[in-house]
Amino acid sequence: MGRASGPPLCFCGAGSRRRAREGSGVIALTRLNGHPLMVNCDLIESLEETPDTVVTLTSGNKLIVRDSMLEVQRKIVEFKRKIYGPLEPGR
Repeated sequence: MGRASGPPLCFCGAGSRRRAREGSGVIALTRLNGHPLMVNCDLIESLEETPDTVVTLTSGNKLIVRDSMLEVQRKIVEFKRKIYGPLEPGR
């Protein structure tokens, strides 16, 4: 499997680094402190702005990010279209 374009590293857990593989479902977000964060978009349960954007994962973990709710949504849709293709006409 080839390497994904964009940020090559996935920051997971307590400072460990793993290579993000193409099709792994991750999108790049930014924590409030400016540090990049790769999130598996299939594990996002909900998004809310309070006014900061809170990303709730299916595990119950919550992430607070700089990206707006609409930016996160756009990144998810963009990623899904890259994987599954655009919506077919008439659907």
